[in-house]
Amino acid sequence: MLRGAGRHFSAGFDMSGVLDSSEGDLLRRFIRIEQLLQRLRRAPFITVACVGGNAIGAGADIVAACAYRLLDPRTTVRFPGFRFGVALGTRHLAALVGTRAARDILLNSSDVDAATAVQLGLGTAVVACEQQQAETERILAATDTVDSPSGAAILARTSVISDADDAADMAALVSLLTRPGLSRRLADYLGSTRD
Repeated sequence: MLRGAGRHFSAGFDMSGVLDSSEGDLLRRFIRIEQLLQRLRRAPFITVACVGGNAIGAGADIVAACAYRLLDPRTTVRFPGFRFGVALGTRHLAALVGTRAARDILLNSSDVDAATAVQLGLGTAVVACEQQQAETERILAATDTVDSPSGAAILARTSVISDADDAADMAALVSLLTRPGLSRRLADYLGSTRD
């Protein structure tokens, strides 16, 4: 079970010190996040995101990577990466919500409320934060046979996301990150969010 420690699930990529980082360091950080997302999607056990508050950027990608995504009614999810030319897990998002909805979510970089997220398939259910632990326990009890050692291995092998999708997502990410000007694009994005 993944849960935020504060008022929000996750604000995403840590932007502190980003303007002082080399483009190589930034590339490495983004690649590590994509690797984490791929591991979450392929985990040989049931993953549950219990989301309260906002899930933004890489935080939203972490939510999408989990098998079950429980969203508090006040939750919003946003993917702002296209505003600075970076997108993580795009094929996975398209598999969850459909190509057209994924394109709209990514290009508009607007907040998706909990009810809309569930309607699109980005969320599994709207569940108040206070009830998410109990719902997680219910999910795990219901999937006990799947989560057994043999069931988990079968689940990992029969994932709807193929290895080719992981490789294609990584290749697309590296292509975006190695375009000249990543630091400038991030600086422009940070400047626009402070206005």
